[in-house]
Amino acid sequence: MPKAKIIIVEDEAIIAMDIKNTLESLGYIVLAIASDGTEAIRRVGELLPDLVLMDIYLKNGIDGVEAATSIKQHYNIPIVYLTAYSDEETMQRAKVTEPYGYLLKPFEKRELQIVIAMALYKHKTDEALRISHDQLERQVKERTHDLEATAVENSRLYLEAQEAIRLRDEFLSIASHELRTPLTSLYLRLQTLRRKAEAWKRANSGFSLDELLETIDAAVRHTRRLADLVDELLDITRVRLGRLELHVEELDLIGLIKEIIIRMNPALTQSGSKLLFESNEQLIGNWDRSRIEQVLVNLISNGIKYGKGNPIEMSAQRLGMNIVIQIADHGIGIPEKEQKRIFERFERAVGSSNISGLGLGLYISRQIIEAHGGFIRLESELGKGSTFTIELPPTSSSVIENSN
Repeated sequence: MPKAKIIIVEDEAIIAMDIKNTLESLGYIVLAIASDGTEAIRRVGELLPDLVLMDIYLKNGIDGVEAATSIKQHYNIPIVYLTAYSDEETMQRAKVTEPYGYLLKPFEKRELQIVIAMALYKHKTDEALRISHDQLERQVKERTHDLEATAVENSRLYLEAQEAIRLRDEFLSIASHELRTPLTSLYLRLQTLRRKAEAWKRANSGFSLDELLETIDAAVRHTRRLADLVDELLDITRVRLGRLELHVEELDLIGLIKEIIIRMNPALTQSGSKLLFESNEQLIGNWDRSRIEQVLVNLISNGIKYGKGNPIEMSAQRLGMNIVIQIADHGIGIPEKEQKRIFERFERAVGSSNISGLGLGLYISRQIIEAHGGFIRLESELGKGSTFTIELPPTSSSVIENSN
């Protein structure tokens, strides 16, 4: 085992040499002899010994206690004091620096050996305890940090769960209302149809074929509304599972838009809105006809809902390689703070209970357009209306990947 390296601080040259000879005879290595406190501090910093033998009373400059204080502040090196004085004042001054030993001159070789051995052992033990304490403290800090991080994560998950429950409850409330309305109307219409059929059976009691057709038409509308709501619920499930496929085929976009406008004329007339459509070019691409139709019907329906009877402007044109479709109403508009969330699930442009829908239309529309490799965006100003812009590449893939 290597012997300890020691620096001697002693201003009496003869005594210093005697101590050096004694230490070397015991197998220790004497790195240097310093004759004053300032030199002692400097040599300790240069050589970093394992132990310092420090005379308390030094004639020049600072004394041993001051030198030991400085060494203790900057270096983790044990100090053993040497002194010819044993008075209480000297002992108290030395005690403050927490030395590892204290030898009164003159001392025996055996005494010096024991004090140095004990000092080195105690310092080694203190270091081991300090390292263990530091490791334990670090482990406690790491564990505390982990627990805090876990608590934050649990809190976040709890808040997300609470929000999910709120959204679920709100959605179920909306869904119940939306499904109940056409069901009730359908039930009443069918009851009316049955009564009229019975009247017709009893022969000509004021029953007319026009009334029968009107009742059947109303029943068909409500049935179609129920089917649309169920389709939205199925779509949201398919999107979440990544199973909503696109059936891509060559599609005449202008032809499709004109068909949609004709089909939606009754709803437009009832709302008081007019749909103004302009396009001077043929736009052919490879898209899923039913899904593109679903998106366009949803956006036009939104224009009818929120347009307050104002005209709805629609355009389709080629921009570079892509096709750009715009649908603009001049209705209530959407507040800026709400615009980022309306493409999310169960969100609606306004929170009014008078507006029908499950809050899934724009979310599903975004999924469909992105699946085609395009994008959909909104520009809106409160009180001045909203403009939805769709940009589609001329060809698209065949499967909607789960983006959530």
